[in-house]
Amino acid sequence: MLIDNSPAPVGEDLEKFERIAELDILKVFAILAIVVCHLHGVVSSIGRVNLFNVLSTYISIIGLSIFFFTSGYSLMLKSPTFDHIGDVIEFFKKRFIRIYPLFWFALVISTVVISSGTYVPFLFSMTKLTLLQQLLALSGVSGVLYPAFMPSIELFWFVSAIMMFYLFFPILIHSAEVMSMGFTKSVILTASVIFSAMIALRLTFGVLGLDEFFIYYWFFIAGIVLGRRTSLSSIKGIQVLKVCLASGACIMISSATQNGSFGSIGYMFPPLMALIMKYALFGAISTSISILLVNNIKKHMTGKLRITRKISQSTYSIYLFHIYFLTMFSMLGTIVIPGHVALLVIVLGIPCAVIAPMFIQLLYNRLIRIQSHYKMQRKSGHGI
Repeated sequence: MLIDNSPAPVGEDLEKFERIAELDILKVFAILAIVVCHLHGVVSSIGRVNLFNVLSTYISIIGLSIFFFTSGYSLMLKSPTFDHIGDVIEFFKKRFIRIYPLFWFALVISTVVISSGTYVPFLFSMTKLTLLQQLLALSGVSGVLYPAFMPSIELFWFVSAIMMFYLFFPILIHSAEVMSMGFTKSVILTASVIFSAMIALRLTFGVLGLDEFFIYYWFFIAGIVLGRRTSLSSIKGIQVLKVCLASGACIMISSATQNGSFGSIGYMFPPLMALIMKYALFGAISTSISILLVNNIKKHMTGKLRITRKISQSTYSIYLFHIYFLTMFSMLGTIVIPGHVALLVIVLGIPCAVIAPMFIQLLYNRLIRIQSHYKMQRKSGHGI
C-alpha cells in the first residue's frame, strides 16, 4: 500500500493532505475490523458464539473492502502515468520493496512457528509444500493458482490479490490515456475485460479459486476511478444513500435468485456468483457509509491525526503479524485466567496486535530510508 511520509503541506496542497488524512482514518478502521474478525479463530469461547461467527464474516468484508478501495485511491494521488516501460518498472520496483521483504519474513516466521508444533490459526507452514509450490508461495502469486496448483495459503491470500491488482494498474491507466472515451469509461471498460478474463481462467483452468479476488476487485477499481478527481470530503449523504439503496435492492434480488424465486431464471444464475455479488454489494454499502462517517469524525480528530497516520502506515505489517499477538495472549489467558481469556485478548491482545507490528513497520521503513540514502551517496560519489 502506498505510504506517504511527507509532512503536512500548506496553501494549495492542503486539500490533498486532507484527503490523505481521510484515508488514514479509513485504513485504521479497516485494520481494526480485520483484527476483530479474527478473534473467533483465536479464542475458543468467542468461536463458540454463533452470532459472532456470522458477524465476523461481515466485519471482514467491511475491513477488506475499505483496504482495497483505499489501495486504488492512494495510487491515484500522485497522478501516475505509464508512457514508457521505465514508468512501469519504477512502479513495480516500489511495490516490490514495500511488500515482498515483509511478506517473506512473515512466511519464515509462520513456517518456524507452525513447524515447532504451535498452532496459530490462519497460518500455514512452507514445509507442507513441494519445492515448486514453495517457490510459487515466495513469488506471491500462489493465491492466484489456488486450488488447481496450490493449496490454501490462509492469511497470505491478501498478498496475491493486491499484487495481481497492482499488475493490472498500469494496464488500466495506460488504456485510459490512449482511449478517447474519457478516463472513467476507459478504466471501467478495461477492468470489465480483465474481470471477464479472470472468470474464464477460473472456469477453464481451475485457478483464481478464491472468491475474494472477485469480491474486492471492483473496490480497487472504484478507488482508482474516485481517486482520479473526487475528494472524499466532497462525498455527501445523498450520494451514499443512493449507493446504499441501489446495493440493497441488488442484494434482495441476489438473495431471491439464490432461492429460485425468479423461477427458471433464478436456477440458471450460478449460486456462487449470487453469493459473491451479495458480499460485494454489502461491502459497497459499508465502504460508502464509512467514508461518510470519516468526513464527520475527521473534524474532531485534529489533535490525533499523527497517531492515526502512524497506524495507517503500518496496516500491511499489522495484517501480516497481528495473529501472533492475539494467539500469544490467548495462550497466556488459558494459563493465567482460564475463565477470562476473551477479556484478556480484547483488552491487551488487540492493542498489542496493533502496536507491536507498528514497530516492525517503522524499523523496516528506516532500513529502506538508510538504503535509499546509501544509494544516493554512491551515485553522488560517482558523479564527482
